[in-house]
Amino acid sequence: MRNVTPLHIGLGLAALTMAVPAQSQFESPAAPAPPLPAETIYADGRFYTPDGWATHMALNKGIIVAIGTAEDVAPHRTEDTQTSELGGLTVLPGLFDMHIHPGLAGMDRNYCTIPFPADLALLKQTVAGCVAARRPGEWVLAKAYQADQLGVPYPDRTYLDEVAPDNPVFIADFSGHTGWANSAALRLAGVGADSADPPNGVIDRDRQGRPTGVLHESAMRLVTAVIPSTEMAVIEDAVKWGASQLLAQGIIGFVDASTTFEQLQAYAALSDRGDMKQYVRTCIWSLAEDAIARRNLYARRNVQPDCVKIFLDGVPTAARTAAMLDAYVGRGHVHSAPPEHGILLVQPDEVLNAQVAGFDRQGLTVKFHAAGDSAVRQALGAIARARALNGYSGLGHSVGHTSFIVPEDIAVARKLHATIEFSPVIWYPGPVVGDIAAQVGPDKMKDYYAIGSAIKAGVLTVVGSDWPVVPPDPWTALETMVTRQVPGGDSEPLAPEQRVGLEIALRVMTLDSARQLGLHNLTGSLEVGKSADMIVIDRDIFAIPVTEIHATKVLATYIGGEMVYRHADRR
Repeated sequence: MRNVTPLHIGLGLAALTMAVPAQSQFESPAAPAPPLPAETIYADGRFYTPDGWATHMALNKGIIVAIGTAEDVAPHRTEDTQTSELGGLTVLPGLFDMHIHPGLAGMDRNYCTIPFPADLALLKQTVAGCVAARRPGEWVLAKAYQADQLGVPYPDRTYLDEVAPDNPVFIADFSGHTGWANSAALRLAGVGADSADPPNGVIDRDRQGRPTGVLHESAMRLVTAVIPSTEMAVIEDAVKWGASQLLAQGIIGFVDASTTFEQLQAYAALSDRGDMKQYVRTCIWSLAEDAIARRNLYARRNVQPDCVKIFLDGVPTAARTAAMLDAYVGRGHVHSAPPEHGILLVQPDEVLNAQVAGFDRQGLTVKFHAAGDSAVRQALGAIARARALNGYSGLGHSVGHTSFIVPEDIAVARKLHATIEFSPVIWYPGPVVGDIAAQVGPDKMKDYYAIGSAIKAGVLTVVGSDWPVVPPDPWTALETMVTRQVPGGDSEPLAPEQRVGLEIALRVMTLDSARQLGLHNLTGSLEVGKSADMIVIDRDIFAIPVTEIHATKVLATYIGGEMVYRHADRR
């Protein structure tokens, strides 16, 4: 039997004394705390909440302290409370774009813009005008052509030489995965008949073996490497401009899906000055070991540089660079077509698996570029290996684009707690979709952008515009997720079994996106205790025909209760 000493008795009495109030807090709840005073009350609105519609909302320091009826917010009103009347307007949670490139879009303002889509005559006319505005020998950078719309079998450098004999020209296609250079640009880059294809890239060649000027994937870098670098001030201005355009669309958070270190510096500097309002995750385009140091150096309250981008393939267009499980059926619009199953940019699997496991172990989220279903499978395999080695880290690694995914891999994604991200917003009929269908065949298009299947399987699903590939228009994205038709509904639906309901589509663009960023306890829905991140719009999207949603206008955008955008029509 153990000896009981005075010390043991004293400790026991102390423990008993401490246990009494601990137990009593459950048996006799304390008196409720006084209501938090509201600095602002928004009245007479239609607030979309998880519990239904509310008419009033009270804020304290940008946090929602009450939401419901006038009676619900009344206890929070003081003599200092400001009231903002909304006149019955609809208020939604702020939206997220989970795959976007604001800095690239901002830089596009400095480029020659090719009308989309353009035939060869219009493209040459546009380039000629841009050449005329520049000095001889000065670079002409342009976006964005689509090969199957040109009206010729193959793009060729000689077409550009006709309008730009003395200026180097480089044009990116609409996807950004193929470029087209003239002879002057190829000479500066040292690309000739004897040039070998770089790893993970293809130099298109004519029947005589001469480069046509069309460069796929990493081969583009042969030319872009000799283009003069951009000053930091220009990069910062581009990022700032891009983010400001998103506020006008009601986008309060986004993932910059391929961030350079210069752009990362710009995000940090803008945040320090109060010029970056949104929640931002940056996915660094680097596999360097200093990603950890850079992450901590440039992390800010609203900037998360905790993501690494890994490119696994290209695009399933006429370029045929997306990695597919089934062979392409189309020939494409190039002489030197990539392999019939496309290109896997990281091989062998062991190399990718080691990279992903290492980033996972260091707390970095990985966003994969994986458009084809073979690349998607490779990405999921790498995530599975990381889970096996490290256990579940809590990181929601994201498979990006996911134009094609087979049903069994959707189930794998659910098991791995992986995120499936669908982008760009081209899940309805159009020129790009027609190009893709011609390359992969009609059977493959039945499961094109399998958003509905992913959601039904319980996979965390998000979407993105991929701007500047397509405009950052969340209202078109929202409508067409529901209809799978062109905006306005004047077309046959594309893969109609992948439609989702409006409430689900809105959740994908709000709360589910916040969850993917680890911010779901702070934002993504209008609830007590969350940040007042909200948008006022000009119509009730639940009360109108769904085919009118694309015309929605944002009247005001708020982040943390601060109005960060106001439409000119809202005084």
